[in-house]
Amino acid sequence: MIRKLKFFASGFLLTLLTACGSANEHRSDNVPQAEATMVPIPITSHTPIVLEQATLYTTQNDLTGNHVINGTTDLLDATTLDIPLDGKPTWLVSAPFKDGVVLTAIMNDGKALAFKISGQSFEPFDISTNILPAGLPPVLAVTEADIQLITPPSDASQHTNPILIGNNLIYIASNGDLVSSNSISQTRLPINALIDSRILMDENNRLLILTQPTDRYNHGVLGDAIEASAITLVETSPKLRVMQTILIEAPDVIEGLSPIWADLDNDGVKDIIVTLSNDRSGARIVVYREDGMLLAETPPIGLGHRWRHQIAVAEFEAGGP
Repeated sequence: MIRKLKFFASGFLLTLLTACGSANEHRSDNVPQAEATMVPIPITSHTPIVLEQATLYTTQNDLTGNHVINGTTDLLDATTLDIPLDGKPTWLVSAPFKDGVVLTAIMNDGKALAFKISGQSFEPFDISTNILPAGLPPVLAVTEADIQLITPPSDASQHTNPILIGNNLIYIASNGDLVSSNSISQTRLPINALIDSRILMDENNRLLILTQPTDRYNHGVLGDAIEASAITLVETSPKLRVMQTILIEAPDVIEGLSPIWADLDNDGVKDIIVTLSNDRSGARIVVYREDGMLLAETPPIGLGHRWRHQIAVAEFEAGGP
């Protein structure tokens, strides 16, 4: 079956949602701190892609989890390009490259179809990796001369994407470990990550990951009934180390694949925004400080098996919150 991918040439506009309210409850960290272990990479093992000076582009738009794009557009006046695809795409990721944009569609069998879009025209584009494990979210690593799809090692979770920090490929393993790997060695930190959690990263290369999977809420809005019950903050330098774990008390779970990591109260420090849900009162938006202090939350929906979710953090009007 030939399917068409419609690309809006004038750009995209994302809506915004932030949490409000206040509280002073403190969530303490009672989780034993895991120690990272380093092991040598055997000569026969997979060697991760190393791209110095690369910029990463993922389906998240931003590695802080904030789905907002600055600018304006008029979708009513937008022109479109119809790009025929031989199959059904499950993921789309794009990146600026030279004088245009490279748009990559990952099909349901993992095949990658890439197109270079310039103005009102497009043409097939050859990227160095043309297939991923089926269902794996893609990551494009872009330099001035090349674009590559990052291929994760064989022990990586097939439900989330890796990221790059320098020459190190950072990924969640299928057993929930956090792994930092390069061509010489591999460091593993047992954090019991949700295997479809997205890895967030800030300007200091710290990581924020959903952890401690639980099945205590069977809504399954994201495809299965396994959700996170903790948020773990990890530093990567000088070594992988858990800095903080925020525990979510039962019956709540974190109903999402990643927080938004943004400075909501303009104090210069990023806050952590998540959706908490349970089967009695449903979903609500909650904001934590990095030390686990509860800053704000919305009222819950009032009914279980319903969903409210954070999308983006930004000013609704100039000079506003």
